[in-house]
Amino acid sequence: MIAQAKREKNTITLPDSIVSELGDIEYFTVVASSDRIVLTPVRPKKGSFASLCGKGKGKVWMADDFDGPMEEFAEYM
Repeated sequence: MIAQAKREKNTITLPDSIVSELGDIEYFTVVASSDRIVLTPVRPKKGSFASLCGKGKGKVWMADDFDGPMEEFAEYM
């Protein structure tokens, strides 16, 4: 299949026809040699960093004054 890809600000936009064939792929390894760029889809392994990103969303709470001054250090401020 021959298709055009658009490059803008270090981002490559693949045509919908290619993306639909790949399924749920977010990462690619890239190999460039002379006049060719080869993108190989990478499927994250279970338990890898990429598969864990976002798993804790909504489970962590931080106080509004987390980075506010502490009474214990008032004399140093």
